[in-house]
Order: sequence, then C-alpha cells, then structure tokens
Amino acid sequence: MSRQQQARDWANAVLADEQAIIIDTETTGLSRYDEVVEIGIINSRGETVLNTLVKPQRSIHYHAWRVHGINTSMCADAPTFAQLYDQLTEIFTAASRIIIYNVSFDKRLLNQSCQQHGLSPFDFPPHQLQCAMKMYAQLVGRSRRLNGGHRALGDCIATLKLIKSMS
Repeated sequence: MSRQQQARDWANAVLADEQAIIIDTETTGLSRYDEVVEIGIINSRGETVLNTLVKPQRSIHYHAWRVHGINTSMCADAPTFAQLYDQLTEIFTAASRIIIYNVSFDKRLLNQSCQQHGLSPFDFPPHQLQCAMKMYAQLVGRSRRLNGGHRALGDCIATLKLIKSMS
C-alpha cells in the first residue's frame, strides 16, 4: 500500500471513529516556560467538546498575542489549567485517538502547563496521539499552514476540514 493510500485510510478511519477528538491550544508563547491560554476540542463530527480560555500564571507575550489575539486581561476570569485538569484527563482518557495538527508542539505545551501547576503530565499512549500535519504531508508531499484563524476552536475545525479533504 502506498504512503498516500495509508494517509487516505487514516483520514477515513478518523472520520468514522466516534471516539476520536481533535484538539488545539493557544499559548502564552513558544518557550519552555510558556503555557496554554486556550483549549479547543471537537469530535470527529465537528461538535464542540470543550472551548475555553485558560487563565495563565504568566503574561501572554506580545508576539503570541499578535498571532492569536488573546491578551492576559481576556483570560482574567477564565478557569486555570489546574481547574481544567480533571476534565481534560476525562476527555483524553475517553478518546480512542487524539488528533492534533503538530502534535509535538501541543503535547509539549500541555505537559509544560501540567508541570507549572504541579500536576502529573498527561500519560498519552503512543498510538493515541496522531499528527494531522504529518499525515497530510504524507499524502501530498509537503505540510501546510492551517487556516483556522489562530484560535483553538477555529484551528480544530480547520484540522477537521483538512482531514475530510484527505479522505
């Protein structure tokens, strides 16, 4: 089977999987000290599972704000990452697969946020986290930027549209 066919088969399997979720985060920045400020999660049918701002412990860097448009004052009344942790754990545990566009980035920032709040990192089984960016690149020979507006829910929806286009 060709790599392109494997990518198509993967996309079809994601779309048929009712326990699959797509997640995206926005962050205070890109460094090893930054944390999540927005989390969006949808299921494979495009229904919103979670869409929330997250109150960070540190200020949102100017360069991050310019990308996603979220500033620190917007998050003032949002739940903290620690307050969302149990809910996220339940969602992740119930998911058969977690689709992320650029898994390495979002996984790192989720677990950095855990560490900064004194929480155990998420224990994702290796088969559960799947990278839509890599699968798309496998299909067409190159990656591409998402066009979801750099907000978590919009990027989740853009990832789902990309997966549908792959099937």
